[in-house]
Amino acid sequence: MLYPGRFLEENEIGMLARVFQTVCKEGGILPVSQQGERLAAHLLKLFMNGLTGEHELLEAERNWARGREKLLQVSAIYSGTRKGPHLEHNQHLMESPGIPIGENI
Repeated sequence: MLYPGRFLEENEIGMLARVFQTVCKEGGILPVSQQGERLAAHLLKLFMNGLTGEHELLEAERNWARGREKLLQVSAIYSGTRKGPHLEHNQHLMESPGIPIGENI
């Protein structure tokens, strides 16, 4: 975990890079893209807030992606012929601090 006066160790940078590469590959994200930059920032934020294990970070990103997919499916159902909540009303539930709506991870 980072705190004032502490810097990332070489092994921590390597671990964050592996997680980033795995999530990019699984989600079809180009590492050198705006979405890739957001993902990198999000992973660093998670790390700085105490998720310091490789498996913890991978699972956090995978769980978020699964939850987002389910919410998109529900929104698609309601945005059809049935009345109900629409994508715009649930946007705050679907967005990660680092990845906006409409971008796949």
